[in-house]
Amino acid sequence: MIGLFGDISTIRQILEYKTSIYLLKKSERIQPLGFSNILSNLLYHHRFAPFLVETVLAGLDEKNRLFIESKDILGAKSATSDFATIGSCSESLNGICGVFWKPEMNREDLFKTISSCLILGLNRNCISGWGGIVHLVSIDGVTSKLIQTRMD
Repeated sequence: MIGLFGDISTIRQILEYKTSIYLLKKSERIQPLGFSNILSNLLYHHRFAPFLVETVLAGLDEKNRLFIESKDILGAKSATSDFATIGSCSESLNGICGVFWKPEMNREDLFKTISSCLILGLNRNCISGWGGIVHLVSIDGVTSKLIQTRMD
């Protein structure tokens, strides 16, 4: 999730509350599609005074199928089966990722590809920041690594 820190914090608190209520009512963990619907509803509900955030949701459903989806500030979904990008350099990242991404990559190659795409995308856009965090989602869990780029 990217955007204003106050909005990110507020959305996180609301989503934690709603997912805990879901867990209490249903006695099961929420699936990615259900979480996506809750987030879309929340963002669209505040459309006249929107939260200034963009989100990428990634997870595995009950059949261990990959779920990737990005959302804009109004909660409009952009579902994909390959990759999702958000932020000020998302247009350049989409092109770069489209060139380098291949199906069925192993974890090492996938991490190298994501890191290379992130570095190339950030070098093309000076307002994108000084790096990023790569989250690899698999059946074994989530692995997060910090990527630092130029700081000039």
